[in-house]
Amino acid sequence: MAIWIQRMFDSDSDDEQQHICEDEELYENQQKINGQYYLGVYSDYSYRATKSNDLLLANSLSMLSFYKYPEKSTMNYMINYSIFRTVSCTMEIMKLDIVNDGTYDVYSVILKTYWLRMVQRHWKAICRCRKYITKERQRIQHRHLYEVCGKYPYPLNVMPSIRGMMAKYAKNTIC
Repeated sequence: MAIWIQRMFDSDSDDEQQHICEDEELYENQQKINGQYYLGVYSDYSYRATKSNDLLLANSLSMLSFYKYPEKSTMNYMINYSIFRTVSCTMEIMKLDIVNDGTYDVYSVILKTYWLRMVQRHWKAICRCRKYITKERQRIQHRHLYEVCGKYPYPLNVMPSIRGMMAKYAKNTIC
């Protein structure tokens, strides 16, 4: 009985993947554009033409299919129908960088989802810091010091903001 139920779910999954494949046929046959953003999976593949980037586009998904089908089905489609063996088990936002090595066009990608997560993590830390500073500024001794001197004591006089929150990742351009 359990084997029959499992086969029933597998056939449903196969049918859904087939529907996704049919919907994606036009999207996959379109020429990919350099510098465009795609939702998909990548493969970690060492290739000499891509000296700085070893991530290659394995498969991409149209927004129509992304919203039309469940995440599990789209992920199974992306992994099963990719042109390389994929390393990632999550969909990523990727910027396409087409490199021509003289013979072939190599579709390398730059992950953008990674940087979105970094910005979210840093912004969350800044929000915590801002909340702490606001709470400390409300204390009576700090309010009194502000009324007397016109400014808050050192750690409370600067409110962190979005500007400069990612400065530690910037390349040092000063000689």
